[in-house]
Amino acid sequence: MKRKWTRISSGILILVALAFLFMPSYIQEALTHWYPNITDTYIFESNTVKKADSCWDFPASKSVNTYQMSPEENTFLEKYETVAYLVVQQDSILYEEYRDKWTCQIAFLQQKVSSVYW
Repeated sequence: MKRKWTRISSGILILVALAFLFMPSYIQEALTHWYPNITDTYIFESNTVKKADSCWDFPASKSVNTYQMSPEENTFLEKYETVAYLVVQQDSILYEEYRDKWTCQIAFLQQKVSSVYW
């Protein structure tokens, strides 16, 4: 009886290993890195966004950063580990906040566009 269960479990293990080997690479990476976070940008395949030929600056609103977040809003942002929060209204920056030792420069350097497979 024990030998039968050994064969069954060995067969299941082989099937799982074969299924993993024949999965697309992006699924293998996702299964290997269960809980990726913002600092894992170099683990997954990505593309660098090149500098544009021309750009514009968002002007700051006259009332930039005068809004005070409620405890519920702060709790929501903390729950999802938000490190950068930007509100733009009618072409002007209304609110900008960086958390957990992140700054505008660090957030800019970390920007990458991930390749998405469907």
